[in-house]
Amino acid sequence: MQIEKLKEALASENVATSMSVSDEDIIFFQNKNKVLLPRDLVKYFKHINGTNEEYDNRFFQFYSLNQFKSINEELKTWSGLPDYSGIVNTLKEFSSYFVIADYSFHMFVYAIQLHNNDNYENEILVISGDEYKKIANSFSEFIELYFNDSIELHLNKEDN
Repeated sequence: MQIEKLKEALASENVATSMSVSDEDIIFFQNKNKVLLPRDLVKYFKHINGTNEEYDNRFFQFYSLNQFKSINEELKTWSGLPDYSGIVNTLKEFSSYFVIADYSFHMFVYAIQLHNNDNYENEILVISGDEYKKIANSFSEFIELYFNDSIELHLNKEDN
């Protein structure tokens, strides 16, 4: 599975991962945010849980459960470069998306949509400033794009 492959890749680059989380941590997060984490994301948090605020050799930082926040919490007041504060105006249902990773010191961020049941896809968006596009239907698909160095991981002006 993609999670094991990611763990091995990060270890081979000597990128420290965060302490894994417990079932209780997962349940607490889900109850607090009124969402259900998909199985692949739970496995990620239990086996990798982020890159300990470090960037890998590809300039990706994967977030831990402690860093994993909604767009409303993470980006609504972000006015750096790019200015992410406008994403709450351009992305419908922005409060259902949670930031899971970033690229090159927030040039792009990646957010997964979470729901309160498992009847939906957990789409992944690439976001830069107030622009976004869907790039995957699951966290596992996102990791596959990462391993393939896919151009889909980047947001180009002509994409929208």
